[in-house]
Amino acid sequence: MKIKLKINSLRKTELFDAIKNDQYVEVDNDYQFIILEYGAKIVGYKGSRLFEIHYDDIICFESLGNDVYIKTLDEEYLIKDRLYRIEERFHKYDFLRVNKSYVINMKKIKSIYPLINSKFILTMVDKTEIDVTRTYYRTFKEKVGI
Repeated sequence: MKIKLKINSLRKTELFDAIKNDQYVEVDNDYQFIILEYGAKIVGYKGSRLFEIHYDDIICFESLGNDVYIKTLDEEYLIKDRLYRIEERFHKYDFLRVNKSYVINMKKIKSIYPLINSKFILTMVDKTEIDVTRTYYRTFKEKVGI
């Protein structure tokens, strides 16, 4: 696939360096491009500012309507991505989809409370409680080893 971008010379160097260094370049609806590093980091928005967040700091990704948020111990960031793509990208870092609204960091589970109806309630390190629904119950059990 070929795309044509019209950019000024100041941004041209930035874009070429990103491509050369195997970074991910995202173009938003306003034709602004954002450079994201592949791997263990993701870029989140807080207001109009961009922040690079390491995967170890992430407790979970939460989908609310059309927006997806990153929750860390201290902050919450908006990201411009879909939950299913986050699930695919962060699977190798022990992130797991547990219901239609959450992808969690398995390393940030504080406790697991089993319910009778093939569900779990997870308490995360920030005291957020998240349901593991029946759809994701078996996958979660296999991943945790219970």
